[in-house]
Amino acid sequence: MIKAGIIGTGNIGTDLLLKILKTNFITPVIFSGRRLDSDGMKIAIQKNIPITDKGIQYFIDNPNCCDVVYDCTSAADAKLHAKVFADQGIKVIDLTPAKVGPLCVPSINSKIILDYDNVNMITCGGQASMPMLNLISKYCDKLEYIEVVSQIASKSAGMATRIN
Repeated sequence: MIKAGIIGTGNIGTDLLLKILKTNFITPVIFSGRRLDSDGMKIAIQKNIPITDKGIQYFIDNPNCCDVVYDCTSAADAKLHAKVFADQGIKVIDLTPAKVGPLCVPSINSKIILDYDNVNMITCGGQASMPMLNLISKYCDKLEYIEVVSQIASKSAGMATRIN
């Protein structure tokens, strides 16, 4: 069983928490944010997931509390968090555009998750379009240029997404 922490309790962190709860090989051990009254924290409480409003300080005070951390904060914060997690030897899956680690689109290069301690999952638009573009590029020898425009619903863009 993989013990996972999530830092960032906004839309992305909360969505990820709900997905993790559906797996049988990842156990969420902490849902860490800054506001106990956020919608994400309320959902975690309903699901009996341990929470904290200490943000990164929780991980500093509880070293090696998990095997992997999903960083769902902002790019600026994720860059600061990366050192804390690296010092503890905790693998980071970064869902911000911080680009601390190599870029990962699991359907294209998932093996890098095994080789690096910090991987960057790129944007949701990139995760949605890159597999299709990768496939197209394999069958179009003379392809010179592809342009992709993506958007998300305004309601799904939380504070950190807007900051990024």
